[in-house]
Amino acid sequence: MHVGGNAEFHGVVSFEEAKFGAARFHHAEFRAACRFGKAEIAGKTTFYGVRFARGGVFDNVTFAEEAEFVQTTFDGPAWFRKARFGGGARFNPARFAGPVHLENAEFADTAAFGGATFGVAPILEGADFANGVPAALEEAHGTG
Repeated sequence: MHVGGNAEFHGVVSFEEAKFGAARFHHAEFRAACRFGKAEIAGKTTFYGVRFARGGVFDNVTFAEEAEFVQTTFDGPAWFRKARFGGGARFNPARFAGPVHLENAEFADTAAFGGATFGVAPILEGADFANGVPAALEEAHGTG
C-alpha cells in the first residue's frame, strides 16, 4: 500500500486488522483518529513526513520487517502497546507531543529514537528491547 502526495484524511481512518505486504505513507496528514490496531505488515513500513493530528493507534501491530517513522509528528497520544517490531525500528527524528505508550512492545532488532522529541515521558513498562533501551528513551523517561 502506498499513500502519498500530501494526502489528507479528515475523518476517522481505520486499518485495524488489515494485512499489508508493505506499507508506505509519505507526506500524509491524518486529522482525526487513525487506527492500525492488530494490523500485520509483512514488508518494510515507512511513515515519512506524516502527521497524526489526534494521535495514532498501533496497538498489537506486527511489523515483520523494518518500520520507519521519519519526520513524523504525533500531536496526540502514540499507542504502540504490544506492538511487535521484527526488524529495525526507526523513530528519528520524530516528534511526540503527547504520551508514547510502549507498554509490552517488542523490539527484536535495533530501536532508534535519536533526535526524537517528547512532550511527555514515554511509558515503557514491560517493553522488551533486544539491544537495550535506547538512550533517548531512557533520558526522556528519566531513567538515563
